[in-house]
Amino acid sequence: AIVCAIGEALLPEGGDVRPSHAEARVPFWIDDYLANLPAATRRLIFALFFLMEHATYLFAFTAKRLSRLPVERRAGYLEGWEKSRFYFRRIAFTSLRAIYGMAYLGCPEVEAAIGFRAWDRCREALGSPEEHQP
Repeated sequence: AIVCAIGEALLPEGGDVRPSHAEARVPFWIDDYLANLPAATRRLIFALFFLMEHATYLFAFTAKRLSRLPVERRAGYLEGWEKSRFYFRRIAFTSLRAIYGMAYLGCPEVEAAIGFRAWDRCREALGSPEEHQP
């Protein structure tokens, strides 16, 4: 629930770039990404999601979890992390945004929408995988 709730706030439907987080399958990418991380790293990222979900008590002054807030309020809460005067909050948000950015920008429809074909350029620069086989 928290992965989708954050995605709705960061990459909303009808936002500047189509597709939305759901259309770009961001939650599935993040789930797969986490499943393939070493256990210690996965626990740290789970802790980051837990922090974002429950720190609303301290930073949004509400008894509701982040995933229970309206989308507009979630976006404002996350912006508070992004613009905080406290380094810990800013770096936690930056880490979260990096995960969502990797997931979102890995979607071919997003690449096409922003006019960036990363994988095509990598293939051009590196050649096909078969060329690098021993």
